[in-house]
Amino acid sequence: MGSIEGIIILSASHQPILHSNFLHPLPNYPLLHADQLSSRLESSASTKDEAPISWTEGVPRAGDVVSEDDEASERESRGDDDASLADGVAYEASEGDGDSASCHVEHNGLRLVATFSKHVDPMLPLSFLSSLVANLQSYLGSPLTEDAVRDNFDTVYQVMEEMLDESGQPLTTEFNALRDIVREPSWVSKVASKMGSAGMPGMGSTLAPPPLVSPIPWRRPTSASRYTTNELYIDIEETLCGTFARSPVSSTQPIEARPLAPLKLRGIIKGKAKLNGTPDLLLRLNNPSMLREARLHPCIRIKRWKKEGVLSFVPPDGEFDLVETNIEASVGALDKKLPLRLHCERRQEEKQQTTFKITLMATVAEAVDNIEVIFGVTDASASIETTTSGVSSEDKAGAGTFHYDPKRGVARWSVARFSRGQRPLSLTGTVTSDTNPCLSTAVTSRFAVPLSSIAGLKVTGLDITADSAYRPYKGVRNTVKGDIDWRW
Repeated sequence: MGSIEGIIILSASHQPILHSNFLHPLPNYPLLHADQLSSRLESSASTKDEAPISWTEGVPRAGDVVSEDDEASERESRGDDDASLADGVAYEASEGDGDSASCHVEHNGLRLVATFSKHVDPMLPLSFLSSLVANLQSYLGSPLTEDAVRDNFDTVYQVMEEMLDESGQPLTTEFNALRDIVREPSWVSKVASKMGSAGMPGMGSTLAPPPLVSPIPWRRPTSASRYTTNELYIDIEETLCGTFARSPVSSTQPIEARPLAPLKLRGIIKGKAKLNGTPDLLLRLNNPSMLREARLHPCIRIKRWKKEGVLSFVPPDGEFDLVETNIEASVGALDKKLPLRLHCERRQEEKQQTTFKITLMATVAEAVDNIEVIFGVTDASASIETTTSGVSSEDKAGAGTFHYDPKRGVARWSVARFSRGQRPLSLTGTVTSDTNPCLSTAVTSRFAVPLSSIAGLKVTGLDITADSAYRPYKGVRNTVKGDIDWRW
């Protein structure tokens, strides 16, 4: 079975920030992968165009690299008295060049890369990188930023080393197990790490107490997790995903765009537990059969889920994702349930100028929150001027805010809240550059409708079946979200 050779973290400018210890003996092996991935990202019109899995050309396999001792022994057996290698490693050319690959995920401008040179199921490194991002956010805050990684280099490096063992296999991926091995950063630890333990008397013994091992990996030791109040929260999030075709334009008014393929409804059941002891929970859903291809947290008893359709588990401490799934809802065409619709137009007025107009239209009675409309601009020298219409002059906040990041080539229009009773809200802009400005082929919209559900998935029961010396506060809520691309 293959293994993960190591992890590299790239900045928003696609430059290496740090990397873990690598199994490969070639010293510059991580940089070979980083340089080629950086070149591909720079040449892509959009970072989304780069596949998450790619081959790396001209990178030797570990078996093609021999150490100085092995080379010296081989020369001695041949009677060759040439001087030893200066670099300590040598590369033997073979036809196997290029038999190396990498997986990468993007988060808030950062790009995390995992490399491998043997036959590996790509889901292994991709799942590992997702766990790494989640754990680093738990340590350094969400969303993970480049400054946070640079300021907490020691913590990031320790987390990577504890999550991946010496053979390249995932080891400790649960945050509640990691936090007892790698201390969370604080101002005291930062000062101590810069001054050294000798600079602060008695600090060496307080910064790294012996870890406590819990028999349940996703829960902290009982002596380490004591809460003043016992609370349990469950969130059911339904996310509409899909792509709409370009909006037809009639002589009188725009015609609603149609999806290129049926929309998908993805669901995630999240939890947040602050419960003392070792509680055993039982969660019942009104219609568990609508959950398809469910990805379950390791805490769930799979046999009981398959047999009875209930979620029986000992919950992790803190926040966790209990179930990720596709939802098969019998509610007709999902595009008719879309809470927010966009009408997008763009036109090239001159060689160096492009105009665009994006219009928001709410289709549900509930207010739509946290709206983000995102599109890309390939020319870094471009400038964008925008105006909004559809709101009164007194309600400037209702028009939202527009921000263009030329370094990343991303334009973002953010609207805090929009409801059906409002007039359609429009953003009109002009993109000007020294060359022909090119916009991305689609506009991405993201939004949330709190206390709402499309599929009608609900929690019908949430009980503690063991360690019931207390009655915790329990809260459940539903949210509809959207991640839709609109062609223009």
